[in-house]
Amino acid sequence: DSYLYSVFGFNQQAKLTFASLNSEDEPRAIALTEVQGITLPPPPQPQRLGLVVRVENLAETITALSKLGLKIIQANKFTVEPNLIFTEQAFEDYDGHLIILYQVRTG
Repeated sequence: DSYLYSVFGFNQQAKLTFASLNSEDEPRAIALTEVQGITLPPPPQPQRLGLVVRVENLAETITALSKLGLKIIQANKFTVEPNLIFTEQAFEDYDGHLIILYQVRTG
């Protein structure tokens, strides 16, 4: 049995499909699990956890997510030394999980 059953408290009726994504620096940098066969409760509100992902083109990514009908949260922009411009924007996936995207530029 998968360790995920005890970690997340899934009952044995749940069917789990697991995939992991590697990054240049980290094998299995992010893991995704599809859960079938049980009904999951929605994430609690207010959100208590957000997945943070750096993207190269935030505007393009948000446009694509908007076309999928996902809930988009207003962007935030700030500058830090030495002249780094951060833009961050979040969305909720189809299951209601919070995902925060950010882009870094120099300016």
